[in-house]
Amino acid sequence: LYKLYVYKGENSESGDGQDALERLAKKNNIPVVCHTDSPCLLDKMSGGRPHNGYILEASPLPRLPLTSLGSLTTDGIGFTVNLDYQSREEAAINGTSPFITLPKSHNGQPRNPLILFLDSILDPGNLGGIIRTASFLGITAIALSTRNSTPLSPVVLKASAGASENVTLF
Repeated sequence: LYKLYVYKGENSESGDGQDALERLAKKNNIPVVCHTDSPCLLDKMSGGRPHNGYILEASPLPRLPLTSLGSLTTDGIGFTVNLDYQSREEAAINGTSPFITLPKSHNGQPRNPLILFLDSILDPGNLGGIIRTASFLGITAIALSTRNSTPLSPVVLKASAGASENVTLF
């Protein structure tokens, strides 16, 4: 997380005081930039999408590039994957570990892995909804096709209602 941009002009939700989002950002050492003149900058940053007076500048979500899935460990706590090439910048975001730890079930035991493969999902709202539903149903990871599907855009992330942050993406 790099910067939080806040619009504090006329008709803004945040007004002149410091709100909960600003306090949370400052608590986590995220710089806060306030704009009072016009919401046009935030409109440009959001690509014309609704922003409610707040824009958070952040790195993309990690998505490991895979060539194939590996084997489940004998103790059942995770599985390996075979990684495809990624640049140094991509590796800084995605990581380079070929080991995926399985989430624990309600009784504390590791669950069997269940990976959802998605291809030809063209509508960003539908992709976000599928990610949200998959996360609720306990899917271990979601593999997204990069050629035939819509990319992970702000529209997809908003439609997923935070679920894209809680599920492993390939």
